[in-house]
Amino acid sequence: MKMLGVCAVVFLVAGCNGIDLSANVGPYAKNTAKSWVVKEYQKDDIMRYNAEALGLVEASECQAKPGGAKPSRSALIKELKVKAMNKDANGLVVEQCATDTVSICTAYLMCWGMAYRVPTKQSRP
Repeated sequence: MKMLGVCAVVFLVAGCNGIDLSANVGPYAKNTAKSWVVKEYQKDDIMRYNAEALGLVEASECQAKPGGAKPSRSALIKELKVKAMNKDANGLVVEQCATDTVSICTAYLMCWGMAYRVPTKQSRP
């Protein structure tokens, strides 16, 4: 009887091989998880690693109506981290965040930075 149970588990596991289980968590939860993988570094700190630059990432946000939600720097940094993760990066250096005048926006904020693949160990003191 025990052998039958073991065989059933083996067949169940083998039969489920390759199945992608995904919950209905939506893009917000997936992006939040991605943003945790990417660590933010300062320009001076990234130089201590033998990091590979993977490219520029940009994000912007517009407050369309007066009284609406104002652009958030922290939300833009999170978006930069998601975009960096999509480039297979695990590090981000935020170069700058700046406001700008855009005719259709009450307030406009944009941020940009460089995505990096950072080794786990520091190579320089």
